[in-house]
Amino acid sequence: MASLLLLGQSQNSSISGTVTDASAAVVPGAELTLTSVQRQNVAKATSGSDGRFSFPNLVPGDYEMKATAKGFKPVLQRGISISVSQVIRVDVSLEVGTDVQTVEVTATPSQLNFENASKSEGVNPETINELPLIVAGGPRNSAQFLVLLPGVTTGGGNNSYDARINGGMATGDEAIMDGASMQEGVMSQSGMV
Repeated sequence: MASLLLLGQSQNSSISGTVTDASAAVVPGAELTLTSVQRQNVAKATSGSDGRFSFPNLVPGDYEMKATAKGFKPVLQRGISISVSQVIRVDVSLEVGTDVQTVEVTATPSQLNFENASKSEGVNPETINELPLIVAGGPRNSAQFLVLLPGVTTGGGNNSYDARINGGMATGDEAIMDGASMQEGVMSQSGMV
């Protein structure tokens, strides 16, 4: 009898950061509430002794985050947007005050990944829905969307299966679509063969 290992798809997006005060000292025990704008799902976290917090395993979309701590004004951060498999950092700075006043931040948070050395990009569903059904003479597929990302070329041709990611070799990069690795099954090569 043979056994088979099946791996489910995962979005693996997350938001993390550090809660500090105006003097850049960490604020432990701050209560953070993350709300999905589209779904109205709510997640809660508390900053640790180092002021750090994390919201793992998030569905891509737009979020709002509220941070509160005793002796500080509440802060509401709007405009947080995450894509598939994206790890973003949203640091929170609290001002001394009462909980009657609220500080609202409307600027877009930094989309830089400070957590690890991985680089990932994504094509959002709105962009895909705006593209024609016929691309490069054939029906659109996930390989054709890869060439829309920064750092991806097709090696001088117009064939999306010759994609090279950030100067890498053709068939030497791994592409992930909705959390699943795209690989050539027969030759077990990663990338777009």
